[in-house]
Amino acid sequence: MARTAKEKQAGGAETMEVILGRSAEIPSKMVNDWERIVLDFPSSDESTIHPGNDLLVQALQHYFGNTYLMQPVHDMVGFWGSKMEQAAELIHEGEKGRKYIFLLNNTCVVRQMVRRPGASFPDVEPLLTSMIKRYRKCYLDECWAPLKCLSSEEFTAEFLATCNRQMKWKVRAELKYKLRQEIAELIVPPCDGSRVIEGLFEG
Repeated sequence: MARTAKEKQAGGAETMEVILGRSAEIPSKMVNDWERIVLDFPSSDESTIHPGNDLLVQALQHYFGNTYLMQPVHDMVGFWGSKMEQAAELIHEGEKGRKYIFLLNNTCVVRQMVRRPGASFPDVEPLLTSMIKRYRKCYLDECWAPLKCLSSEEFTAEFLATCNRQMKWKVRAELKYKLRQEIAELIVPPCDGSRVIEGLFEG
C-alpha cells in the first residue's frame, strides 16, 4: 500500500534522526580507535604508512553521500591531520624537514584511497589537496628557503649538505618530481646543482 505524504515525512524524519545520531558516534569511535594505535616510533621513518589512515577512510565511509554531515567530515579530516602532525613530531623530532615528508607521504596515500573507484569522496579530496600544498610549502620554507640568504660560498656548501641529507629519503613518486621542480624554482642551484636535485629522494 502506498505511503501517505505524512508517513513519508515521518519516515524521513526518522532517517535524519538516525543519521544525526550516528554523526556523534562515528567521530567518537574514531577517537577511541586511534587511542589503541601503537606505532613503533624508533623504527619508523618518513615512508611509514600510519594505520590511522584506514581509520579516517572507514569513518568517512559512514558519511558518504550525506550532505547534511559535511561539518563532521571536515572535523574528522582535521582530527586526523592534527594526530598525524603529532606523530610526525614524535617520529622525526628535531629532524629538519623530514616530518613534512612523512605528512606528505601519508596525505597522498589517503587522497589515493578516497579516489578509488566506488570510494569517491568529492568533498574530502580538496581538503587533502590543500593539506598537501601546505606541507610542501612548510618543507620548502624550512629546508630550502633559508639558503637564498647565504653568500655564494655558504650557499654551495649548505646546498650540497642538504642534498646529501635528503638523498635517501623515501618519497612517493607523485611527490618527488613535484618537490624537485619546486626546489629548483625556489633557489638557483650552483653549477651541476640541477643534476644533484634530480638525485633527491631515491631512498
